[in-house]
Amino acid sequence: MYNAIMVGLLSGIVLIHTLAIGDLRDRVTALESKQITNKGSVTATLEPIPEVKQEVKVIPTLYNNNTKIVFHNSKEFMCLARNIYYEAKGEPYIGQIAVAHITFNRAEKVGSFCEVVHKPKQFSWTLIKDIKKPSGKEWEMAKHTARMFARGVRVKNLEDVEHYHTAQVNPKWDNKMNMVASIGGHQFYGE
Repeated sequence: MYNAIMVGLLSGIVLIHTLAIGDLRDRVTALESKQITNKGSVTATLEPIPEVKQEVKVIPTLYNNNTKIVFHNSKEFMCLARNIYYEAKGEPYIGQIAVAHITFNRAEKVGSFCEVVHKPKQFSWTLIKDIKKPSGKEWEMAKHTARMFARGVRVKNLEDVEHYHTAQVNPKWDNKMNMVASIGGHQFYGE
């Protein structure tokens, strides 16, 4: 089997795709191990390359799903904003939106942001007894992120995802799930 390797550049990220082209084998057989010269400027040798299986990684992107969240009271908004602050402080904007997305996905099952955020064993920051009150530009960013999430900003491919963890830990449950995205310092998993 022959493979073509294509390298491209997209928004500063190098993408490498390995494409199987075994159906062209008959056409290439006659040229196998022969040099081909293109007007003396490009020389190439066709050689068999072992097939390489690569895991397809999706580059996380933001989109607006045009679904708006209306908070019936400021407490629900603050629960989402605090969760973004404590779980994703210092993360890039897309990482903060991703944490909001997962919080929302879990909240849909229990009924509210506050219920899911303070449900036992959901978010590690809730276990800290003397946690510092949110403040500064990171707190302002967390509130901004919560507002943007409420206006419909989402991360593609996280629509049904309910699990994530920081890259520094390795919980037992992640071996039973598929990693959907790696954003900032977090890894996101789906069933």
